[in-house]
Amino acid sequence: MGLKVERTQFVPDGKEAVVVEYKLLNTTPQTKKVSFTFNAVSDLRPTWLGERTNMTDAPDIATYNETARCWTIKDSLNEWHVAFGSSLKPVAYQKIIRIAITNPLAKEPTPL
Repeated sequence: MGLKVERTQFVPDGKEAVVVEYKLLNTTPQTKKVSFTFNAVSDLRPTWLGERTNMTDAPDIATYNETARCWTIKDSLNEWHVAFGSSLKPVAYQKIIRIAITNPLAKEPTPL
């Protein structure tokens, strides 16, 4: 195929972050047109045993910032959040909402 994919990830010192970088390298002399799709799923939750300190999980709210080229996702009741983006402008982006039904007898919500 003539395409090499490199993935690098690290946690910067002193930051609450993880950096994941993908490099797509053409190993042939021919010009290639490639497509890269990145799917992210959020499920922000309290810490382990957080319910013992009255931490309450709530639905996540996702927003895309076109200027910053990044998604920000925040728990609707708490300050828990995550952001991800790219230095490249996306061709397209889409938010897909997944709903879960909570079964009081189950340890985890049941995805629909």
